[in-house]
Amino acid sequence: MRFNMKKFLLTLVCCLALPAAALAYNSYHVQLVESGVSCPGGDLSGADLSGLNLSGIDLSGADLNGARFAGTDFTGAKLQNANLHRAVLKNCTLSKANLKGADLSYANLNGSKLDKANFGGAALFRTSLRACDMQYANFAYAKLMEATLDNASAQKADFSYANLSYGWLYKTNLTDAVLTHANLYNAKMNNAVLTGADLTSASLSRASLQHAQLNGARLDRAMLDDADFSYADLTLADFGRAFKDNAKF
Repeated sequence: MRFNMKKFLLTLVCCLALPAAALAYNSYHVQLVESGVSCPGGDLSGADLSGLNLSGIDLSGADLNGARFAGTDFTGAKLQNANLHRAVLKNCTLSKANLKGADLSYANLNGSKLDKANFGGAALFRTSLRACDMQYANFAYAKLMEATLDNASAQKADFSYANLSYGWLYKTNLTDAVLTHANLYNAKMNNAVLTGADLTSASLSRASLQHAQLNGARLDRAMLDDADFSYADLTLADFGRAFKDNAKF
């Protein structure tokens, strides 16, 4: 069989173009959203929609993979089950937005307002949430493995049953937050504020909580084996029936 160089090169070019094509948004869908029109299930992958006012918009189930929304206002938006994998959402406003079941893995939300937003069951693997305002937000059952929440304000947020294993929570404010049954295995929580937080039945095995504030925190039945509480403020903390094997105080 004769080797066809022209056909081979054409096939190679097409294969190399596949990754770019995978993020080729639908121009009509982009125009709709730029006009503030809802587009549930739309294809906005790779689009740049930064700085827009999209408050209340419905993009549920939409493909927003790799899209840019820096400074965009999503107040009250419907983004449940949306694909926001590797999306850039820096300094966005997502107050009261619904992101239940959305995929935000590897996304960048640094400096965004997430207060009272719903991230229930969402995927946030290695997501960056530095210095976010997530007060009263719902992260119940969310998957936050290796996520970064350094310097975030998460007072009274709900992380019940969330997976925060190997997460970074340096100086995170979790005052009165709900972390019941949360998985914080090997999490880095040095200097975190957990005043009045509910960590009942949470797993903090091998977690680092040096210099953390846990005054008034509830840790009944929590797994604390090999956790490091060096120099932490444990005033009035309730350890109840916590498992403290090899924990360092």
